[in-house]
Amino acid sequence: MKFPATPAAIDALIKKYEGLVEEVDDSLLELAVSSRLPMPGMPDDVEELVEFTDAGMPLAPEDITKVTDEDTGKLFSFFSGWTSYVQSEVAYAQVEKMMTKRTERIVKAALSEYYKDVEKLPANQAAEKVLLDSRYLEIDMQTARVEARHVLLEAAYEQLRRVINVVSREQTRRKEELERVRHNPDREGDGSRPRIRLRSERG
Repeated sequence: MKFPATPAAIDALIKKYEGLVEEVDDSLLELAVSSRLPMPGMPDDVEELVEFTDAGMPLAPEDITKVTDEDTGKLFSFFSGWTSYVQSEVAYAQVEKMMTKRTERIVKAALSEYYKDVEKLPANQAAEKVLLDSRYLEIDMQTARVEARHVLLEAAYEQLRRVINVVSREQTRRKEELERVRHNPDREGDGSRPRIRLRSERG
């Protein structure tokens, strides 16, 4: 059946595609699955070890080797939670981008058919009209927003993964050093590291 290329039909088509992401969310909730995780809370006693960007992203301590073993474990759990949280936001943004681009493609085709079949414009003029149509422009701007959001979230996710790797390597290094000390009692030092100074103690 041919699509009825009328302004009312195109508006109805746009409305039909609105809310698709929310419908997916609702279907997941029926399976007791959430597409987005809550933002992690701050573990006890490590508030002053973690700084945040203006946007609220946590940053690793300047020198992880000076953090106590207990706080290192807390930091690993904290940044693991943040990595999972941002990963869920990346997935959600990817779904938003997929849905928005699909809507853009469908609306662009419908508008093109309207301008060619109803307005009787040549193909090249119809294509220009589509790009300047307010309905297409609105969806195109929405596509640009969700694409930019997706890119920035992916960058944040990769940054958090690097922090996790740094903390994990430090934990592994301490474990290996402790094993060496246990097998070599004459080794200088006991493998411990002084605790990093808190910001309130830095004068």
